[in-house]
Amino acid sequence: MGDLPEELRQVLGYATSYVEDWSVEGSRVELSFSRRADAWPWQVLPPWHPVVVDKIQYFAAITGAWASGGFGTGARTALTGISWSSLEREPGAPHRGSYRAFEDDGTVGYALQIFDESGRETLRIRGEGVAFGDRDFGAWRDAAKKKAATSAWAPPSELACPEAAGLGASGHSLISPLRKEGDTPTAIGWVTSADGFAPAHPFHTGTGDHVNAGHQLDCALEGAHLLLDTPGPLYCRGGEARFRRFVELDVPFEIALHAEEPVAGTTTVRARMQQGGRETTSVRLDLTA
Repeated sequence: MGDLPEELRQVLGYATSYVEDWSVEGSRVELSFSRRADAWPWQVLPPWHPVVVDKIQYFAAITGAWASGGFGTGARTALTGISWSSLEREPGAPHRGSYRAFEDDGTVGYALQIFDESGRETLRIRGEGVAFGDRDFGAWRDAAKKKAATSAWAPPSELACPEAAGLGASGHSLISPLRKEGDTPTAIGWVTSADGFAPAHPFHTGTGDHVNAGHQLDCALEGAHLLLDTPGPLYCRGGEARFRRFVELDVPFEIALHAEEPVAGTTTVRARMQQGGRETTSVRLDLTA
């Protein structure tokens, strides 16, 4: 489709988009996706990986909402909730998607269906978010960052072994090893502006304003690998996350982890994150070996 419309570029916060083309078909917006690994390094991950799920929903949901008239000029957005299910353990790369908005019991959100090149439906995603259309976003964010920096814990003295965290030998962990004092295992998350994004990080991208949803889902998945201590990467069948506050870069945050008893070969791991003494995020991941 060529260059992004200026209004869409402002809402996305990116100069280019993972969504290469779109068309409005009644109540749906049909989307096609980029295969440029140089622009979107997270495409090295399996298509069911929570980080990939987050990146797909980010570009697809914002583009779909914008194309259907959902955003005004200068709007900024924040994800408040997401749930997803993976329909294929070995899908092809995401090729196209279908977006629709919904309103359910007063909740406004969006639903996405994602298909690979063979036409198989591989992911279903539902999300909720907010748009800030009338706030001085920059000043508000600057104040929040300064407040978080004054209540920070010390950064972790070491990060978890990438292989133990399910990342492979060349991975870049974002959390500390688990601390198993007391009843709840915890880790410290540490995402910095210097190495939390590509090219310093092998696959994370973002606007650079905060620890984004992809970072947080990655931290939860890394923590699950450490908690379950299973050989090899785990397959994520689906999950859910709620985002209550922004998590700030360069400020440590705590991740408390809990694994439920396995059911039919699937183990659910829950992660709760807090920064500066305030809960920011809760994540549920459904995992199989």
